[in-house]
Amino acid sequence: EVSPDYPYMYVSVNASRLIDESIYQEEEEGVELVLYNNTQGQLWILYESTEPVQPSYGEDLLGDGIWEHDQFITLSVERPFVDSGQQLYLWAYDQDGQPYLRTWSGGEGRVLIYTEADQVL
Repeated sequence: EVSPDYPYMYVSVNASRLIDESIYQEEEEGVELVLYNNTQGQLWILYESTEPVQPSYGEDLLGDGIWEHDQFITLSVERPFVDSGQQLYLWAYDQDGQPYLRTWSGGEGRVLIYTEADQVL
């Protein structure tokens, strides 16, 4: 169980999973990013962009949903983008339109945590 109430997290790796070929097939298709909302509030919009400027349009990755505080979501990134080395800009907006920005590129970790420090002023 993963919870922000626990100061430590322990992970067990099962050796049989290390040689499971389905893991490598998923890798060939792309990667799954885990995005965590730790902003102390709700996020209403999520855009992805390959440009460092705030997008004024695009597909809201949350659709009609609201991303609650302390909630995880996943985002699939296709293999060609991962291999390109490009930077992915993930813009989230709260109900007041305040933007939050996290960036990711292929060689980085797969968990992105949005906090109040990610606000773009």
